[in-house]
Amino acid sequence: MLFPFRRKAVCSAKPLRFSPQVTSLEDRCVPATLTEFPLPPGFAGVYTNGITEGPDGNLWFTDPAANKIGRITPAGQVTEFAIPSPDAGPSRGAGSAIIAGPDGNLWFAAAPPTASISRITPDGQVATFGLGDTLGLVNGLTAGPDGNVWFTENVYPFKVEKVGFITPTGQITSYTLSAPPGVRGNIGGITVGPDGNLWFTHDGTLATITPTGTIRDHVADNVVGAALTTGPDGNLWTSGARIDPQTGSAQDFIQRISLTGSVTTFNVGATSHYQGSIVAGPDGNLWFTEPDSNQIGQITPAGQVSLFSAPTNGSMPTGIAVGSNGNIWFTEANSRHIGEVFLTGTPPAPAANTATSLAIDVSSPAVGQTVHLTASVTSTAGTVTGGTVTFFDGTSAIGTVSLDAGGHAVLATAFKTSGGHSLTAVFNGTADFALSRSDALNVTVSRAGTTTKLTASANPAHIGHKLVLTVIVTPAFTGAGAPTGTVTLRDGSTTLGTATLDSSGQAVFTFTPGQVIRNGRTRFTILPKGVHHLTVSYSGDGDFAASDSAPLVLTVV
Repeated sequence: MLFPFRRKAVCSAKPLRFSPQVTSLEDRCVPATLTEFPLPPGFAGVYTNGITEGPDGNLWFTDPAANKIGRITPAGQVTEFAIPSPDAGPSRGAGSAIIAGPDGNLWFAAAPPTASISRITPDGQVATFGLGDTLGLVNGLTAGPDGNVWFTENVYPFKVEKVGFITPTGQITSYTLSAPPGVRGNIGGITVGPDGNLWFTHDGTLATITPTGTIRDHVADNVVGAALTTGPDGNLWTSGARIDPQTGSAQDFIQRISLTGSVTTFNVGATSHYQGSIVAGPDGNLWFTEPDSNQIGQITPAGQVSLFSAPTNGSMPTGIAVGSNGNIWFTEANSRHIGEVFLTGTPPAPAANTATSLAIDVSSPAVGQTVHLTASVTSTAGTVTGGTVTFFDGTSAIGTVSLDAGGHAVLATAFKTSGGHSLTAVFNGTADFALSRSDALNVTVSRAGTTTKLTASANPAHIGHKLVLTVIVTPAFTGAGAPTGTVTLRDGSTTLGTATLDSSGQAVFTFTPGQVIRNGRTRFTILPKGVHHLTVSYSGDGDFAASDSAPLVLTVV
């Protein structure tokens, strides 16, 4: 489904600035305009999201909260692809682990615990490749100079770390490193250096590996952070936090590291406990994310830092990438937005604000009863036309409906479970009208009534011949599904048996009238000759009320 959105623009004419210890050699910092695109409706979580420029000129991103991979055009049109299996979905903790592969596809770190890498084609076809470790986490991906996708991996119980590559056809080669004694291993990001080799961080050090597998470790020590990229100045740049032993707070730093291991550290002036990302920008600077302070950062090769606040408070920017339009794009871990930093071009005027309200036509519905949910979308800018509304029951989407000419959307639905339901409606926005979400509408759903019916395969029944008694429990509403639970068959006040309903809400009792059953010293005759008044009682379950059948008068001859 396509979701065209208009950006929400926030111009920061005076970004926060911090003066590092190193004297700047040049000043390429410029005021930035930050805009946001709402994603398709859903519920955000603090999940690290990655983003990269795709081979098609669009931006591709991970959406772990929805178990989807998304694509956004430079104009802001969003398409999301559902991942068929949770095990193949995007990892919730690898901020830079989606990249454009050399084969024209997108590659991303799949969700743990089984270490794996997934590939998605531009038309949404997904394949997943296991790395051979039962418990592991892919932390970084990069397109190698050899036509393969290179990765870093932590292996449980974090005594072993791996760096390796996967070919476009899924063949895997990996090289093992050992974590320092007594230390929980932590391998970080990976990137192609200006020398054509692969560079990666692990356990506070910088290492390199050639495409043929020769590793040179400890090129630099005291390295901060896991995010890693190659800068426009021919150096490597990292971003991350270091704990201040005196205050216990996590201070964020950017490091410039030469290929010979010379390290220069710049204090960002912010704190963070979540991993951000860093990328070389088209303006000759480095751009990075600061999740905790809700900012996008820019640092010149000389070390001058500027910080720009994201438009949505508390959105936690994480992944960052350069788009084909020459602007910086970023993901937000705590809100359903993709952000853009304008370095070129002019953002369009923001969409008009809207308000969405939600109503239901049955105040106290039962399970399976058809109800109509009506969303009304209004705006001070005029009648809201076009666009769609998605309805939610809790965090689950239950339907999407187009707005009519009056700004209303009506969804006919039925509740499958009894109890409390929290309903919301989300207007997905258009080029002219902004996204909005209704307040929660709390509805209590009662159990559905039922009707229990008992039939006999023969009446009169004959002594010595098989008799089948069939019980059917039918809910009051066709949308309720099938009742579950047990039914009890009685002959007058005598219980003949109990059975469990099958998936269609039925149960079967089979007897031979006149059969004598012994239980210890007690003898009991099943349905002897005569007239019997048979009834069935349905026990009910959490969603369906109990009921009793009408008596079945059975004659046995």
